[in-house]
Amino acid sequence: MIGPYYKAKAFEYHLTGFYSGLPADPNQVVTIAARTDKNVQKWLRSEVRQKIRDARNGT
Repeated sequence: MIGPYYKAKAFEYHLTGFYSGLPADPNQVVTIAARTDKNVQKWLRSEVRQKIRDARNGT
């Protein structure tokens, strides 16, 4: 049922069909991992802040 979506990586990547595999250069892999980690931290920080605001407002 979700085969077409998974195949297109629609849930995993910002741009459908963008994935082309990891680069052969380990330095590029580290750069990609660091960028991803930074994005996850930024998202998580904003989610936690919103939960704190919601708790303070009683929502």
